Amino acid sequence: MLTITSMSYRSILRDITFSIEKGEFVALIGPNGAGKSTLLQVAAGFLAPTSGIVQLADRPIRSYRAKQRAARLSYMPQTTVLDVPYTVSDIIQMGAYAHDRPDHDIIEKSIARCHVEHLLHRDLRSLSGGERQRALLAKALVQKADYLLLDEPVSALDIQHQLEILTVLKSLAQEGQGVFVSIHHLEHVVTFADRVILLCDGKITADHAVRDVMSSHALRDAFAVDVALFDDPFTGEPRLSFARKSEGERVHRNRVAVEGGISLD
Repeated sequence: MLTITSMSYRSILRDITFSIEKGEFVALIGPNGAGKSTLLQVAAGFLAPTSGIVQLADRPIRSYRAKQRAARLSYMPQTTVLDVPYTVSDIIQMGAYAHDRPDHDIIEKSIARCHVEHLLHRDLRSLSGGERQRALLAKALVQKADYLLLDEPVSALDIQHQLEILTVLKSLAQEGQGVFVSIHHLEHVVTFADRVILLCDGKITADHAVRDVMSSHALRDAFAVDVALFDDPFTGEPRLSFARKSEGERVHRNRVAVEGGISLD
């Protein structure tokens, strides 16, 4: 289990407590500047908390050697700057360094899952933002870690690849990995997540099942919108509808399908 207890980081995060178990898909949401990226970095052990405890498998996360931690937890930042002539193939195979020998089956499966077969011999620096995200996600999958911590991994992708990658992450959670991911588009949250953590002004204001958070006053207050959650009458899938709070209690019947791409950040 990945556990954070009474954690604060400078003036950015305050009194954060939650845990993530293997097999969960947990979405981290919140307005811009809420502290989501910082929380992921602290949870991954790359930033030391000012106070509180971050534990991985009942052990302080920063007590692990880098290779030990990489075998248990994989972290993918929102942006990665690499000014070295690595190919996509080079980068993906680096994900296996936490293990004594590379698992070529896992490498091939990760490449296929992220649809980067045609990019393997390309210089990472030459890729578009979306192509780079898929290459770095393939690297993260190759680590075979118990937990995946991903900072907006689909933000630069077109809608087709967003859905494909989120489907992969959902499958990984169902296969037993813990997936903790910040997500920009709330309609993806209702489709893929098991649980939602809402971060606002550096504090967790909601941590519940998806339907509970999406219908909460905390969500309305965080994003300054009215939100309606309903089941699509044709598919039965959950959908969201939004209106500005200034428009009163009436919520537009602007029913947002997953393909809509509306976000509240």
